[in-house]
Amino acid sequence: MPRSGKVSKRRSTLKKSQPKVVVTQDNDPLAHHFRRFWKVIGFFFIGVAIGVLILCGAVGFYVYRYMHTVARSAHSSIRTLLQTAYVGWNTSIDAVDSREIFLLLGVDTLATRDSDAINTDTIMVISVNTQNGNSTTFSIPRDVWISNAQVKINGLYNLALKNKDPHPELATQKEVSAMTGLPIQHTIVIDISTLGSVIDAVGGLDVTVDRSFTDTQFPREGVDVRTVKDPKVLYETVSFTKGVMHMDGKTALEFIRSRHSSDPIEGSDDARVLRQQKVIASLLSKLQDTSIVKHPNEIGSLLGLYSQHIEQYVPFTQVIALGRQFLILKKVPKLTSYQIPIQGFADHPVLYHPAVGPFGEWIYAPLDPTWKQLQTLVHTWIQ
Repeated sequence: MPRSGKVSKRRSTLKKSQPKVVVTQDNDPLAHHFRRFWKVIGFFFIGVAIGVLILCGAVGFYVYRYMHTVARSAHSSIRTLLQTAYVGWNTSIDAVDSREIFLLLGVDTLATRDSDAINTDTIMVISVNTQNGNSTTFSIPRDVWISNAQVKINGLYNLALKNKDPHPELATQKEVSAMTGLPIQHTIVIDISTLGSVIDAVGGLDVTVDRSFTDTQFPREGVDVRTVKDPKVLYETVSFTKGVMHMDGKTALEFIRSRHSSDPIEGSDDARVLRQQKVIASLLSKLQDTSIVKHPNEIGSLLGLYSQHIEQYVPFTQVIALGRQFLILKKVPKLTSYQIPIQGFADHPVLYHPAVGPFGEWIYAPLDPTWKQLQTLVHTWIQ
């Protein structure tokens, strides 16, 4: 019995002397791993947030610099550009029967330097299908006779100017609309030299020259014809070689202005009209190229030229509205050019050259005086 008591007492003493282990978060391995996990997660999201802020800042800075470059080149402000874009995006297009039709009138002060007349030697219709984005162009020969005005069609604009018409371009618009049966929404008058500036602004154009030709009587710029009579000073020689040619603004204008080549085809006014169509088509194609957005200086220069020379005829908000329609279509628009068939040069002619014109002038006249034949042809083109 005494022995047993001693054992119990010893066991009791051992129990009292053993330290008590208390498990806390500080020494719990599982809690330690959780704390470490959440710390890593926290640092990860903080890093992501900082990265996003840096990225947003970088993108914001790039967008600001881009817009600043555009605005500076356009001689405008970022605020004005954004306001115009907002208004244009919410503007309705001026389409009739899913067509928006433009009339382009080109005046050439170099070609008429020995005259006070301001004639529209380029008369081009551009029809845009707002449902599929495709465009159709064709030109009206400048020598078409307008019997009710007793003048060639290229002289209507000058006649309206002499009569002090506040909108002289509408005289030509009225006649072209009557001839073609098309409701023209916008008529633009542009000096051919401005076209050269636009071509330079987009970095030039690649144009296909169908036939090699030389013009030894191309009017030299910067010459006062009132005092200079020497042909060597008045004229210069320009040449073009068959094939694809990259043209700057000056070369492109020489290409479309030339009319005195010894080549029987390229020396004609009809060939000059075709060359005009080629350059305009190439320019429109260049403007549709999405890579142009990589060049803010070019965009700004184009906006500046538009504001200075075209805005008065077609508000830029309307161009934005049309562009918005093209974005909705999500396709690259197709451009097709046509030429009004002329007797002796095409089957089923619409125009002919009378042996003797009014007042002895060289003119074109319609085979169908009612213009129904042309109207039917035009509506076939634009469908």
